[in-house]
Amino acid sequence: MKCNYCKVEMRRAAYTDNTIYSTSEIYDVSEGTDVGKRRYVGKIYYCPHCGNLQVNLLD
Repeated sequence: MKCNYCKVEMRRAAYTDNTIYSTSEIYDVSEGTDVGKRRYVGKIYYCPHCGNLQVNLLD
């Protein structure tokens, strides 16, 4: 996946907490969905050159 702004190849975003390492993903928790149910939307990617964040929908 390439950055929409600078066209550099993007990397999968990840964040680190003191106790948790997790890759970033987007979930849709809309009104009307049952409690505890989430719909997967896509993974977050970042550009190491400009810092742009993008979501690769349903990959």
